Amino acid sequence: MKEKVLIIEDDPIWVDIIIEWLNQDFYTIFQAKSLKQAMEIINNNNLVFDIVVSDIILDNNNYSNIDGIIALKYLVEHSKVKIGIVITSHPSKKTKSMVRKLGASYIVKEKESKKTFEKIINSSKKNNYPTNQKRKTKRAIPLVAKNLGYLI
Repeated sequence: MKEKVLIIEDDPIWVDIIIEWLNQDFYTIFQAKSLKQAMEIINNNNLVFDIVVSDIILDNNNYSNIDGIIALKYLVEHSKVKIGIVITSHPSKKTKSMVRKLGASYIVKEKESKKTFEKIINSSKKNNYPTNQKRKTKRAIPLVAKNLGYLI
């Protein structure tokens, strides 16, 4: 049975890169370009995703937007993700801290490689998905998905 992967990324070039990093023979891949699309996929399919790869900023015109973290937080709190990986080309200590509190891994675009991505996935699988089982979501910063009206 193929593992399920949700890619939440608005840049088609990075979607292609992530898909290339994954061996499609082993994964069923779902794609979302926005928080709204991600929430539709999550709620309409009622799945637990083996891997979620999410960009932080899903609207390049709004750099204060953290929709990717909001989607991941929702998945974590509803036990719908085993491995969470956040990718960004706008790294900051604040977003890195938020991602780590969710138990997810943090990759900076252009600085990290396919090997780092594979290492995160393989390490998590070997350790029975520790990113999901030891996290303390109560410490996570409450986020508001203003554009959808969700408080999650």
